Amino acid sequence: MVGQGFFEDEKVELLEGLIVEMSPRGIRHAAAIQRLNQLLVLSLAPRAGVRPQLPFVASEISEPEPGG
Repeated sequence: MVGQGFFEDEKVELLEGLIVEMSPRGIRHAAAIQRLNQLLVLSLAPRAGVRPQLPFVASEISEPEPGG
């Protein structure tokens, strides 16, 4: 449904088969993500990729959005 534009102006995620509204992100959250991303990229390269702020498939009925 999200891919078809049903929630075009809304921030939502799929949790346990339910579409849930996401919380807004603040300045402190953004600073923490930036720092952690930098540390992870430097620590894990070239063994693994880092995908900050992207959803992941946790199960067939959950696709959480990090940082919500």
